Amino acid sequence: MDILSRKVARSFRVRRASIFASDRCSARESLARHSAMYLMHVVFGCSYTDIAERFQRHRTSVLYACRKVEDRRDDQVFDARISRLEQTLRTFRRDS
Repeated sequence: MDILSRKVARSFRVRRASIFASDRCSARESLARHSAMYLMHVVFGCSYTDIAERFQRHRTSVLYACRKVEDRRDDQVFDARISRLEQTLRTFRRDS
C-alpha cells in the first residue's frame, strides 16, 4: 500500500495524505484517489470491500471509482499514465 500511494501521489502531483483523506478535495486529488483504488483492484486483486475499508469509503464508491478510471482509459495520455503505474506496481509485486 505504501508503494502504491507513493507512486500514485507522485504521478498525479498530490500529497500522499490526500489519497486517503476523507474530506472533499480537488478534482486532481479525487482522480488520484480513484486511480489508487483502481490499481489496488487490478494489480493487487483486492476486493471492493477491502479497498473500501482501506479508504474509509463505501464499497459502491470504490466500484464507481474503478468505473470512472476505466472510462477515462480511452484518453491516450491518461491510459499511458495508468499503464506505467500498473507496470511499476506489478514489477514491485513480483520482486517482493
